Amino acid sequence: MSKLEEYVEKVKQYVQQHPDMSELEVIRYVYLDLGKRFSFNLDFMFGNSRTKKQIYRDSKTLYDLDESMETNTIICRSLAYILEYVLRELGTTIITVTSANDDKACPHVYSAINLKGGRRFSVDLQNDLPNIQSHSFTTFFGLEAGFETGNRVIPRFEIEQMDRKLGYVSNENYYSDDYLYLIKSDIGYFENLPEKVKFVLENIDIHENREMGYFERKRHHENMLAELFTQRELSDIHVIDCYKEDGDKKDYKNCIAVDKKKDGIDIYMYSVDECRYKAVSLEQFLKMTDSGLRSPSQYPRLNQMIRDFKRSEGER
Repeated sequence: MSKLEEYVEKVKQYVQQHPDMSELEVIRYVYLDLGKRFSFNLDFMFGNSRTKKQIYRDSKTLYDLDESMETNTIICRSLAYILEYVLRELGTTIITVTSANDDKACPHVYSAINLKGGRRFSVDLQNDLPNIQSHSFTTFFGLEAGFETGNRVIPRFEIEQMDRKLGYVSNENYYSDDYLYLIKSDIGYFENLPEKVKFVLENIDIHENREMGYFERKRHHENMLAELFTQRELSDIHVIDCYKEDGDKKDYKNCIAVDKKKDGIDIYMYSVDECRYKAVSLEQFLKMTDSGLRSPSQYPRLNQMIRDFKRSEGER
């Protein structure tokens, strides 16, 4: 029995044990359950166009989908087809749709669902992975079937009722993105951007998920920063894709730098153990690079400061 077939059997057993579940609640259960499982393929994210095309092409056959179930690594296309396979086996009408406005060589895909009662809506599980794994509200579930419109077919209240029934949220353990309101009120006490960012980064994750993948954590934190800071402030906050090489694999580390203008920059590295960012000095960061950390940054000022620091160290 394949991994996909094993998973379908597992879901069928769950549904049999909960006979009061509606078709929509079964869909919601699968959506959340798969969303906790997968991480985005970083070889696709950081690969060249040839690599991306190869991964994209090999993301549809049952063999490839089963391999994704084995490795728990996906791209949007493979995850959409996994969701389609599972829900079709459970009797739901679902198709995988290519985004109409995406003319890239590897266009984004999502899922369109028709319930037996006639309701039609779309879901995008790959884009909701950061939300599910951070225990946030899923913003890509239950949208209008065209998806690009962003109009909601299934109201937030209805989704919340399902999530309570499925145990995803409760009064004691609600959606973690509600934590944003508390952070927003607290950062008003800080006078300058570096202090605001330091406070946010040191308190960024109320829901501790040490198993969260690099891409999902990065996207979740980017979403939070976009909610908390203005576009002008965001221009001084730089997300950096650092990594260490382990053989032919790359182990990525979440890193954020803050431009302090004349006062230099602040650098923060995410601690998986503590579920927060910790400040590191430029000297500490350079020691990490000497120990194998790579930071192919699109932030020119950091690159220049690293070169200047190494030059000054070499002259001593």
